[in-house]
Amino acid sequence: MSNERRIYDAVALVCCGISLVLGSCGEVLTKWECQTGGCLPATQALNKCVAKADRTPFADDPMKAAIWEQCMHDEGFKEVPCAAAERSGPDCHFRFYH
Repeated sequence: MSNERRIYDAVALVCCGISLVLGSCGEVLTKWECQTGGCLPATQALNKCVAKADRTPFADDPMKAAIWEQCMHDEGFKEVPCAAAERSGPDCHFRFYH
């Protein structure tokens, strides 16, 4: 890797970090919310869906992410924006786009 590329990568990483700290990077904080009333606890569903995606042979990371997200929907969950008061809570995360 060239020095120019390393410098570019370092600058991009620092800028992203600053954006995250300042909250101005345009990302949306979301959480998984049960939409059916009969869902597993969110952590249980997350673990189940991660395991399902990991068991899929020959799947690359974007495919595993899609499998995981579809599994969460199949379990009755929908990804919804976090309210301002929830943003520092453990259930909120940056929306994963693929």
